[in-house]
Amino acid sequence: MSHHISLILHNANVMTMDPRQPMAAAVAVAGERIAAVGSDDEVLSLRQGDTQLIDCLGLTLVPGLHDAHCHLLATASSLGGLDCSPSRTSTLDQLFQSIKVRAAELKPGGWIRGFGIDPAQMRDGRFPSRRELDQAAPANPVRLDHDSGHAVVLNSVALAAAGIDATTPDPVEGLIERDANTGEPTGVLYDSAAFLRNRLGSTRSFEELAAGVSKLSRKLLSYGITSVQDAGHNNGLGQWDTLGRLVEGDMFLPRVTMMTGANRIGEFLESGLGWGSGDLRLRLGHAKIMLTLTTGALHPGQEDLAILADRCLDSGFPFAVHAVETEALAAVLALTQLARNPGCAAAGAVESNASGLAQNRVEHAAECPPDLMVALARSKATVVTQPGFIYWRGDRYLQQVEPGLQKHLYNFPEMRRQGTPVAFSSDCPVIEASPWPGILSAVTSRTAEGNCLVRGTEESGPDGRFSSDYTLQAAVEAYTAVGARAEGTQDNKGRIRRGMLADMALVDLPPPGGPFDCLPATTARLTILGGKIVWEEGPEN
Repeated sequence: MSHHISLILHNANVMTMDPRQPMAAAVAVAGERIAAVGSDDEVLSLRQGDTQLIDCLGLTLVPGLHDAHCHLLATASSLGGLDCSPSRTSTLDQLFQSIKVRAAELKPGGWIRGFGIDPAQMRDGRFPSRRELDQAAPANPVRLDHDSGHAVVLNSVALAAAGIDATTPDPVEGLIERDANTGEPTGVLYDSAAFLRNRLGSTRSFEELAAGVSKLSRKLLSYGITSVQDAGHNNGLGQWDTLGRLVEGDMFLPRVTMMTGANRIGEFLESGLGWGSGDLRLRLGHAKIMLTLTTGALHPGQEDLAILADRCLDSGFPFAVHAVETEALAAVLALTQLARNPGCAAAGAVESNASGLAQNRVEHAAECPPDLMVALARSKATVVTQPGFIYWRGDRYLQQVEPGLQKHLYNFPEMRRQGTPVAFSSDCPVIEASPWPGILSAVTSRTAEGNCLVRGTEESGPDGRFSSDYTLQAAVEAYTAVGARAEGTQDNKGRIRRGMLADMALVDLPPPGGPFDCLPATTARLTILGGKIVWEEGPEN
């Protein structure tokens, strides 16, 4: 570690996430690492002639936040596409008008991409048909992505570009919706992202992608996010190379761990890459397995799921399984492989933890009744979940989900009490990337409209907060230290401790007991990555 003290932050409320020193007032940085953590007097005594001093004015300094499950390229694309979310598009007529305006801006053949459509939240209560989209944009391919990421709508030009007609078989993992009388595709496809990518390739230029990625980079840094994990289940060498270009060109600044698709591990092994390969800016992470109920049955089935898990582990990759529903989570917890470590670590793998390995993971675990809660704790798996769904969709859950299931939704407080490591994430672009609305919901269980989604056997108090021990400290820890542990980099990230990477965010947080109403609008006053200021609140940002 460099001994030149380049930066000192003082007069701060430092939440270190380090159990050996939970709180401090000042931090010294040497190069890209933390050199000292302590009192103002202790740290300021290390000041050198050209050391930059930052008076934090009593604000809270936290480790750089870590989004442990998101979709970078899809989120970047959404920033340049049509906003079809219910807040912007409440009727099909509004949608068609937006498409017409975009079509007028493009040459014939130019793709029109829309994101966030949700028929359940629109007055019409349905997807548009391919024919209706044809009328809005007869000369342009149109693709609208559902806000869950698990469905798309295409017009006829887009269907033709993908070579999809009445004779096209359904994707292995998905479904092509068809007219009951003619058998022709209606334009709606479910769980078909990889299927479409293989048929269409990229529908945007690298320059277009880079512009969206740069915008996303600034957005994440403004929230205090310095590390992300891309959880694409079809990630292969192509995505790895694309992210490499974006990171190397400083178009995306936060540190990236990219999962690989479980069925694409061979591409990396043939190229001499394995779990942990890369460097501290871009590294290769877990193997992602999608477990869905789109076709009405679990895919893959239990036997194939076990074979896939073994293949990941035998190749040296811990695995991460997408499991939202109760049935999917039960299938994952039936795997004896959950407690097994990978067979090897990659040569030249990034320095990670003491054993060089990371735990297998369950992504989402949205529905977790008591019997599965116990099995989850016994499995020793890490859960990566999204408290932001309580904030952004909790009111919908209260209206549409049966009360008996509501109390088992995103019950991470009980998971934590039973000893399951729980890391937080956004799953953007499915919901907003900001961690702070989710942190509000983690601590109070409140939704965007101020209602309370009570889970487990707990009761809410008059302020809508859980009568539990789930604190602001615990929520921030789930977005920092546990996120780093989930990917196996806890020796480098997630805590403010001497020797760790100097990734930090200065934020204005409420006191531990609240009130917490300000949390959803929180942004970073200052974000530091590798000892350098990469975001500073101001009019230019």
